[in-house]
Amino acid sequence: DDVRGKPAPAAAKPPAARTLKVGPGQKYSKLSQSLRDAREGDVIEIDSAGDYAGDVCLIARDNLTIRGVGKQRAKFPAAGKHCKGKAIWVISGANVTVENIELSGARVADKDGAGIRAEGKGLTVRNCRFHDCQDGILGGAGVRLIEYSEFSECGLDGRSHNLYIGSIDKLIFRHNYSHHAKVGHLLKSRAK
Repeated sequence: DDVRGKPAPAAAKPPAARTLKVGPGQKYSKLSQSLRDAREGDVIEIDSAGDYAGDVCLIARDNLTIRGVGKQRAKFPAAGKHCKGKAIWVISGANVTVENIELSGARVADKDGAGIRAEGKGLTVRNCRFHDCQDGILGGAGVRLIEYSEFSECGLDGRSHNLYIGSIDKLIFRHNYSHHAKVGHLLKSRAK
């Protein structure tokens, strides 16, 4: 009850999470299209049979799960494109989970082109592959959980690396394989 003795209004119930499907024969042929309709908490499933070359994206919604489905990882080669001069995917939303995705070929003018540029708080990366980028994953805030993933052939000039995790609260890096960086570290971290 409120101070006048009247019943307090009921809190608005958040909409139920939905599953958006991306790929051949689906409503969305590209991840970037599905992100226009995505709401907080949604799951986006990407059919690994699709062609996602050059499908660079800003992922701004919180609590999304982006998951490759099918016989292999869903592949996102940069194909000469980038989002905001930073990455294949720029993730500014909080608590985003990325699973079963392959990102490759990220290049930008400042030589810090990442598969994922992590700008939001909290990111989980699971069963993914990053290769032939200037950086596999770059940046971040909050907590990063990276597991069961592979990083290779990244780095360019000693300032870029297979992974470069910035000054975040906590990094959990387990069951991964980071190898054959061109130049730079297999894993560079400033996590507390």
